[in-house]
Amino acid sequence: MKLFLLLAILGAAAAAEQSSWWWWWPFPETADTEPHWDTLKVGWGINPLTSFQTLPRTRSEAVKQGWTMYGRTTCAGTYWQGLRMIYQDDPAVILLFDKNGFIAGMQMGVKQSDLPKDRSVPARDVIPPWVQDRNNDMWLVTTYFVRPDTICTVGRTASEFEAKGTGSDLYLQTGASPRTDFIIIPKYEKDLKGTDWTPGKCFWTMGKHYFKNLRENMRCEEMYPLFPMYNDGKLNAFGLLIGASITSPTSRYEAPIASKTFYQLFMTPVPKCLQSYTEEKGMTTMHVFLENDPRTNNFC
Repeated sequence: MKLFLLLAILGAAAAAEQSSWWWWWPFPETADTEPHWDTLKVGWGINPLTSFQTLPRTRSEAVKQGWTMYGRTTCAGTYWQGLRMIYQDDPAVILLFDKNGFIAGMQMGVKQSDLPKDRSVPARDVIPPWVQDRNNDMWLVTTYFVRPDTICTVGRTASEFEAKGTGSDLYLQTGASPRTDFIIIPKYEKDLKGTDWTPGKCFWTMGKHYFKNLRENMRCEEMYPLFPMYNDGKLNAFGLLIGASITSPTSRYEAPIASKTFYQLFMTPVPKCLQSYTEEKGMTTMHVFLENDPRTNNFC
C-alpha cells in the first residue's frame, strides 16, 4: 500500500513538471482528429500480471480465452443490449458483444452479497446509473462503445471493427432502457467546458481526470460512478467506482488509500467527506483504457 502511494505521488509530481521538459519528449500533436481506440484494457497498478489486463474484443477470441456466456443467450434485452460474457464468474467485468460478435460495451457488476447489509450502497443518489440486475442479485454500471440501438439490430461488420476498433463513442446507460436512457461522454476535452464535469488532476499513465459535479462540501454518496480521462485533449480512458470495499477474483479492481493526500493526486477539490468515508466503507475503482499503451502514451 505504501509503495502504491509512493508511485502515485511520483506520477503526479512528474505530471506537474511536464511543462519544464516538454521540449525533448515526443508528445503527439493536439489536432482534432478522431481518437482511435485500438485496445481494451482494465486495471491500473505496478504488478505486470494484474495491471493493464488486455480484454478480448471479439466473441470468438473471448471463447478461446475461457470467457463464457452470462445470463440470457439472446442479444436484445430489456435492461441492456448485447451478448454478455464473463470470465471465471467474476462480475467485475462483463463484456457486451454485438449480434456479429464484435465488442459493443462492458459492465461493472457488484453482487448484493458483497455490499453493506444495510443496502446503503449504491446510494439512491447514483441509482441510476447503477441499475439492478434482479436475475443475478447484483448492481451494474453499463457502458457502450457504439450506439446502443445498433448493437442487436445491425451490429458492426469486420471492416467497421477494423476501422473504428473498440468503438467510436462512450455511452453511459442512465436508466432502465438502454435504447433511450444514456448520455454520451464528450469525445474531446474542450467540449467539457461549461458542463458539470469538474476538472481534476493529470496523472501519468492515466490521464487528465474529470469528475461529475465534484464539490468540497458534497455528500460522498453522490460520487458519480464514472469519471472520464483525457490525453492530448481526447477521451481515451475512463474509470468506474463504487463507494464500498469490493474484491475481484481476477484482480480487476483498485483500492484507493483513505487519505486526503492520496485523493489530491486526482481530484480538485477533494470532498471533505472522502477520507472518513473511505475509512468507514471503503472505495473501489477500476480504470479502463482504450488506447495502447497507457504506460507510455497517457501523459495528458
